[in-house]
Amino acid sequence: MAAPAVSESQRAATARNPAAVRALPWLVLPLLAVAAYVTALRVGFLAEDFISVGLGNRTGLSLYYFSPGARPDYRPVGDLLTHIVGALLWGLDPLPYHIMGLAMHTLTSLLLGLWLAEATGRRTLGLLAGGLFAVFPLHTEAVSWVAAYYDAMAALFAFAGLLMFTLWWKRANGARTVAAYAFYLLSLFFYACALFTKESVFAFLPVFALAAWLASPRMGRSGLVRLGVGLAPFAGVLVLNVAVRLAHYGNLGGYQVQRTDFANFFWDSAQAYLLVLLSPVNRAVLGEWAGQVVGALFTLALLAGLTVYGRREWRVLLVALAWVGLALVPVLNLSVDRTDLQNNRYLYLPAAGYCIAPAVLANAALASIRGARGRALAIGAVAVAAALLVALSWVHLRPWHTATVQVNDIIAELERTVPPQYAPEGTAWHVENTPQKYKGAMVFRRGIGAQRLLYTGDRIQVTEVADARAAALTLPADPHPDAFAMRWTLVESEPRFHLEYVTGITRPGSPPTEGDGLRVWDFTGCASTTVAEWRAESAGVECRPGRGLVVNPDEADPQLIGPELDISAADRRFVRLRVAATYPELRGPEVMVIDWFWAGPAGVFGRSGFERAYPRQDGQPYVYWSYIPTARMEGALTALRLDPINARTPAEISWIALDVVR
Repeated sequence: MAAPAVSESQRAATARNPAAVRALPWLVLPLLAVAAYVTALRVGFLAEDFISVGLGNRTGLSLYYFSPGARPDYRPVGDLLTHIVGALLWGLDPLPYHIMGLAMHTLTSLLLGLWLAEATGRRTLGLLAGGLFAVFPLHTEAVSWVAAYYDAMAALFAFAGLLMFTLWWKRANGARTVAAYAFYLLSLFFYACALFTKESVFAFLPVFALAAWLASPRMGRSGLVRLGVGLAPFAGVLVLNVAVRLAHYGNLGGYQVQRTDFANFFWDSAQAYLLVLLSPVNRAVLGEWAGQVVGALFTLALLAGLTVYGRREWRVLLVALAWVGLALVPVLNLSVDRTDLQNNRYLYLPAAGYCIAPAVLANAALASIRGARGRALAIGAVAVAAALLVALSWVHLRPWHTATVQVNDIIAELERTVPPQYAPEGTAWHVENTPQKYKGAMVFRRGIGAQRLLYTGDRIQVTEVADARAAALTLPADPHPDAFAMRWTLVESEPRFHLEYVTGITRPGSPPTEGDGLRVWDFTGCASTTVAEWRAESAGVECRPGRGLVVNPDEADPQLIGPELDISAADRRFVRLRVAATYPELRGPEVMVIDWFWAGPAGVFGRSGFERAYPRQDGQPYVYWSYIPTARMEGALTALRLDPINARTPAEISWIALDVVR
């Protein structure tokens, strides 16, 4: 078949600007990367983002991050470029951060392709490898989660250094030229930036040597000497980084509590990582069957390609295998969840080496096809595969969009349920079932208290507990004057996380003035109408101006029965009750309790249960918070009963407040 005619104008344009024509195909890689991960721009701040962004927002531009020991991990370049500069430029808007993440992935994909094309002299091979990495559906954390940008940034710097090193090796050829020095110094600079961004590149230096070997198959003794001398400064930077970490942290990584008996698990861990690379499917989203099918297809395709083309392409395949192995070394004592791909950021660097292997085999297959029609079909198949991977990346990002909505809902629900308030010593939260993740997407594994500091200034100390109701029993002994116990639950039908149980103690204060359906009974003024609304049983009551009701029990079950109410459960989550009370200092084994009973339309107290709080028995006033879940109400709440103490000892009630939380 005759080749299509080329016009004189096309020939002239090509002759005038050959560099632009050669560069044009490389635009495909950024387009693919953006197409696959553009929906990451819809993700907000999640989990540890609130810790890192908040710290950068408070610290500002300083050398604080570069001082060892300033953070539990040592990643000063990543901290500087992401959190400090981000806080200065963008504040608390997550969109620019995610534009940055998408841009880093785009550049990393391009650099991978350019390096492989430079090292092998095969542009199509570089395009295939860079394109596959751009759309590989295993980058959700590295591209979409600000707290995981260390991985994307470290890879970006490492690939930039690798490309510069290869350019120096191939083009300088030992000549002392300005270009040679520039390529070499840039390579060293980028490698140092990668090392001080994240420890994931600790074992990556041998890839530089492999790149030189790939670019110069016949390397004599002089070449080996030149390579050794050239890599010596790189090794020096690596030794410096390791020395700083060991001196100040006593370990190499940023993850403090991990196994170090590598001989007992390295092979099993490597296999687990390779299985995720072979089947990069979020099974929590698509189902277990999808993971099985994709894994089988990828494995069969690789085996077939290796059988046919493996011997011919052994050099590049060996580099790809070594790349994967070296990139896995720093993360072998960590793990990726095969079910929902949690922690897939650990595979960002290994995935680049892995993508080289199928790209090599695909390139060999394309080169073996004869005829325009066959080539067109092959190119069409590559395009379809790329489109499927783009679609899979979009599917993998959907839980991250849901998690963003969940996080925003959690923040709003917390502010409605436990309003921000000034607490100089900070507030303690004892949290059961913290919303950690949703189908692999981060929610609030950490950072549930940090978001409060970031948005309201409240300093929260969060403690994970197994049972919030049991933790409520310990609140009176908590050293923080303000302390809450709470439990979260996931409502699968929405799907949203909601507070299921809350109770708390706070420092004394005036009665609230704002609240949905707010009703306040302030006894400090001893107004007869207010005092009369709460009828005492099994106790005598006297009102002392400025202090409130003093309840003197006749027996160990005094009661205050409140007025008639009509509070509907519709569209409400809790009826919030606050009572300002003082309990005398008591010594003994007995545990004092405050009980709230409520009545529904039938008018029977205790039919739906009760809510219990535990007072501080130190003679000081506090505000005790209790929450009646509307799900436990019989459609409406018609009356309340407060049992202020379960002992024959006086209790002082300053005020009672009731409102609803939607």
